[in-house]
Amino acid sequence: MLSPRFLSGFLFVVSWLSAFIVGGKNMKRFAPVAIFSILLVTIIQTIAYHLDWWRFKKPFLPWLKSLEVAFNFGPFLIGTIGIFSLTYRFGFRVYLLVTVVLDSLISYVLIPFLEKIGLIHLTKLSRSGLNVVMIAIAIIIYPFQKWQDGNIKKKRKLLKWL
Repeated sequence: MLSPRFLSGFLFVVSWLSAFIVGGKNMKRFAPVAIFSILLVTIIQTIAYHLDWWRFKKPFLPWLKSLEVAFNFGPFLIGTIGIFSLTYRFGFRVYLLVTVVLDSLISYVLIPFLEKIGLIHLTKLSRSGLNVVMIAIAIIIYPFQKWQDGNIKKKRKLLKWL
């Protein structure tokens, strides 16, 4: 049986190794939205801990029971950058479709597996509720990236003019 902490660490390392596939240009472009999404997830995980929505049974950092740091800064961060890299140029509908499919796979396939190995336990939040939370995050972060792109274009115009 896999150790939950080993699995968390393994997913963290594999995520960062796969970052090379995304490429440096995309990493730089989409890093702000990924960091913003981690901020949102951290807030949600803290609220969820106090509302007893779920519990991380064996968190990667045992003294930080409300957050799963290895997931947040591993698969979630790199996954956000990857999803934006693949879908952003096609618009919101494609981005949302891909996000809904991936979030549903996480909610209905990955979470039951993580519960089975003892990494997480959903207590007062259903898998469907978790899916809604993840899709809501996706809907919130897309306009942030649009705003970020607008700021980058303004800076480029200003620098060209100078």
